Amino acid sequence: MTIRTPSDDALPARTARPTAVLRLVGTLALSAGLVLAGCHGRDEPEFDGDDGGIPVTINVSYHQGVFPALEPQGYFAPVIRREPHTVRETVYLGNGFVEYRYRTVYEDHQPPIRAILLAGDHVGDESLWYWPLRGGLQTTPVMIKPGHKVTVTLRGERGETGEMMLGSFTPSGTQGQRIDIVLDRTGAHISAGSGPSSIQAPPPPPPPPQGPPGSGSPPAPPPAPPTGSGTPPPPPPLPPSQ
Repeated sequence: MTIRTPSDDALPARTARPTAVLRLVGTLALSAGLVLAGCHGRDEPEFDGDDGGIPVTINVSYHQGVFPALEPQGYFAPVIRREPHTVRETVYLGNGFVEYRYRTVYEDHQPPIRAILLAGDHVGDESLWYWPLRGGLQTTPVMIKPGHKVTVTLRGERGETGEMMLGSFTPSGTQGQRIDIVLDRTGAHISAGSGPSSIQAPPPPPPPPQGPPGSGSPPAPPPAPPTGSGTPPPPPPLPPSQ
């Protein structure tokens, strides 16, 4: 037989309260860690593709000027933040004294744009790939089943918000297929083909212009005398007499 007293009943209640608090704190810490780990992982591309698919080469040329080009269509909107900025002004007083005054001004600032390319079964779906873009040309193979209609979506975050369906493509069963996606100041363009990419590399920058005579550039060396003329060069001038 077990005999329980009021003091025995109260003891577990007092000890159970700190235990419950510790469990709650541990759960919140674990959840925060998972959220941070998930946010960090979303900074990296994920190419899941299709099971049993064939390789399709995806070429993407990205420039952030695509967002201003697509804004008139209503899918994207720029994010402008007004941030305070401290300015120091110098005030010259009499007798050589200087006084510094500080005031706060507000400046408009657009955060860096984060562009993400998605591909899946519908707009905003990322079942095939989740691709944070960087500037320039980037290429990757993705395994896609023949006959799978793939929808491509461009998503903007931070400096631009919104998402837009760029188009769709359906690969066949042949090998060597490619999809070229160009995102630049002229808008968004998708084309399909085979073999090397049709995306043209940007032209090299032009050479720096030559300054006019007397702008500080060194003069051109004098032309060399013709060979075989037989005429010796003139002697150097004599120094002036003292």
